[in-house]
Amino acid sequence: EQGKVIVNWDETSWNTSSNRSYSWAVKGRHNRRSHGRKINNLTMFHAVCSDGRQYFQFLSGNNNTWTTISWL
Repeated sequence: EQGKVIVNWDETSWNTSSNRSYSWAVKGRHNRRSHGRKINNLTMFHAVCSDGRQYFQFLSGNNNTWTTISWL
């Protein structure tokens, strides 16, 4: 129908945590292992409209229902 726009919307997330760990030891002692470093997730929202418009945004941190609704 004329005047109507279809919007295709998608959301994707990447876990950016570093799972590397390091160890060290003084001569004659057992190794000590450090913990991995926790970094927030990276989320991308993307929308493409039938009239050619595109919208996208990257968010750092955890995504939930309210962040998704506020983006829409």
